[in-house]
Amino acid sequence: MKLKILLAALILSSNTAFAAHTCGGKITTVDIGSNGALHITVDTIGVGNLVCSISRKVGTIEVDTCKALHSMVLAASMANKNVTLWFNKDDNKDCRKGEWIDLQDHGFYFLRISS
Repeated sequence: MKLKILLAALILSSNTAFAAHTCGGKITTVDIGSNGALHITVDTIGVGNLVCSISRKVGTIEVDTCKALHSMVLAASMANKNVTLWFNKDDNKDCRKGEWIDLQDHGFYFLRISS
């Protein structure tokens, strides 16, 4: 019985430790620099923020993943769809992250397109 309680406590505490928060909005710009850096502007998050690079790994995001993200943000922008971004190492739960910052600094790890 004590083992079950201990396991339950560990599971619950690990969920809290890795708790993520989300920010959503519309993509208003998509930019790629000469170095392959993919920047987006989400109206609720900030201007020109770095998502990843199509030429090198940035944080946890590999090049192939970045190319897929590029396709996703272009599709979302052209279709005027909402996007939601997940962050997992962000002490500031406010969605306004700033201008021209690296979203990896806030633990960006997941993107969803929705209507």
